Amino acid sequence: MHKSRPALADVALTLAVAIALGAVVGVLLANAVVGVAVGVGTAVLFRFTLRSITQK
Repeated sequence: MHKSRPALADVALTLAVAIALGAVVGVLLANAVVGVAVGVGTAVLFRFTLRSITQK
């Protein structure tokens, strides 16, 4: 006979997988936001530096 897991084990497993997936997505989104912020900051700084050089 095949013995199946109790329903509580299925719920716990589903909850653990959902939390892990949420954490991974959260970290990836945070890294993407930081990457965009750094890119925009670098572009603004480069533009400011370029303007200060070409005005002289």
